[in-house]
Amino acid sequence: MSAPPQLPVRCRRAGAGRAVQRVLLLHGMGGGVGVWDPMDEAMAAGFELWDCELPWSMGASPRWAFDRDPAAWLTAAVDGFVRATYAPPDLIVAHSFAANLALEAAGTPAGPGSVPTVLVNPFFRPAPEDFEWGSIAHYARGFQRMFDEGLRLRAGARFTDAERERLAERLCVLTGPYPWLRFYDVFLRAALRGFEEFTAPTLLVGGDQDRGAEPEGVRALGRRIPNARVEILDQCGHFPMIEQPGRLAGLLAEFAQQGEPAVPASAS
Repeated sequence: MSAPPQLPVRCRRAGAGRAVQRVLLLHGMGGGVGVWDPMDEAMAAGFELWDCELPWSMGASPRWAFDRDPAAWLTAAVDGFVRATYAPPDLIVAHSFAANLALEAAGTPAGPGSVPTVLVNPFFRPAPEDFEWGSIAHYARGFQRMFDEGLRLRAGARFTDAERERLAERLCVLTGPYPWLRFYDVFLRAALRGFEEFTAPTLLVGGDQDRGAEPEGVRALGRRIPNARVEILDQCGHFPMIEQPGRLAGLLAEFAQQGEPAVPASAS
């Protein structure tokens, strides 16, 4: 694969206090940096929040998916953070498709697995045989359901149910097949690999009502990754950063206490 272009990262919220922990937020497919908006107020002041608009954001060109190694984009995002701050992030938080790419990018310098990482709603089935012919249709329908869920959470009552459903269907068409083929590639490879590269603590977060990244798969993945902890949120679907930002922020803060705050506030 040719190396992806450099990805700019931005500081979306500065940290405050005696010591600051820098958090890199990585969004899933069809989302965007806006999915993290509720976290800006939910996270404690001692966390400095950074993000990166990844090429699979909603409405973006699908050309990124023409290549079969999208994990390089995740590495590029972490590299962009290091270029901006001259240090690796203290915590990486990756959602959905980005969480699965974090599994593939683990072990790269300063990348997921080498620093404390939170995988939010990752997709996983523990054995290749668990993915059957009917699974293709299940996930194809699931893509539209997740678009619909994201629209409902972010747009509220601005759309009727029928309008939102049509818009979700249209978003699937605009996204095109290539990004979803890359999703299947990454999802299915996870069952075939080990996770010994995860040398740092890892937190996996799922939702008990997530019909895509099913909680049983999140638990199974947690059993595979060394030093992993699993939290399944009650009454939560695929977007805990929107549905339960306070609960997710609390889990991140508790998890981050396992490491040492690394950056003096004066340097942030």
